[in-house]
Amino acid sequence: MKQNKALLLLLLTFSLLFASCQTATPPEVTDAPDTPAVIDTLPPESDTIPPVTTEAPKESETIPPATDTTEAATTAAEDTTAPTKEEALLNTLLAQWEKYFRTKPEKTYINDEFAIVSRYSSYRRSHQCMIAYYNADGIIVCIDTIYVGDGWMQDATPAIYDRISYFEEAFNTTVTKYTFTDQKLLMSVKNNVPNNVESFDINDLAGKYIVKIVDGVVFNEKVTELILFPPGRTGSYTVPDGVTKIADGAFNHSKLSEVIIPASVTEVGTAFDKAPNIKIVREESK
Repeated sequence: MKQNKALLLLLLTFSLLFASCQTATPPEVTDAPDTPAVIDTLPPESDTIPPVTTEAPKESETIPPATDTTEAATTAAEDTTAPTKEEALLNTLLAQWEKYFRTKPEKTYINDEFAIVSRYSSYRRSHQCMIAYYNADGIIVCIDTIYVGDGWMQDATPAIYDRISYFEEAFNTTVTKYTFTDQKLLMSVKNNVPNNVESFDINDLAGKYIVKIVDGVVFNEKVTELILFPPGRTGSYTVPDGVTKIADGAFNHSKLSEVIIPASVTEVGTAFDKAPNIKIVREESK
């Protein structure tokens, strides 16, 4: 009997313990944070830390090629550099040419003091030129309508006559015949430099001639004064009888070997000072 009571008590105790386990509430956790809540508050990894690479960037993406910066610097320097005397001379001449002819020239020649631009005229079979040069005051002077053909040249100023060699070089010719187009300017022309001219001519439509051309030599109207002799002529030359004066410098740089002077000539001055190789032969009065 006592054993049955003990067994019954043990069963009752076990039942109470089992019921207590089924109805008890689990303890509340307060020490550890809720992991899902923490993850939700962080931004995505790709938004906060950019990808990392060990590959070096391409040069073209970071530093422009050195040639690009050099060219830019050179261009800037050229834009701010003042033109040289030659460039200023040529630019002035080109502006005048395009204003006059409404087109660009066909040929250009320039040195340190003289510029030539031209076009070929089939009608005249020659080069129609415009020239520019610096005068004694450093001012640019432009002259138009100069013609250069095969062996001949026509102009209007002493400054051009002194620079025949530039035209010869520019057009690959030798000027042996020179035509003046202004008689008054012709009176101031001298043989300041050697040239190859063997004969002079005059073509002035302004009015009465104040000079006369005899055998390619320039005289005054009455042929009493020899004004200018073509320095490129060679051999012997006889001054016409009746001439009384030979102008100063008339035979400068002459290539003649001999000049025969008639008795009528009474004034020679410095006509032969720059022609030391000429033999002077004076005729006796008749």
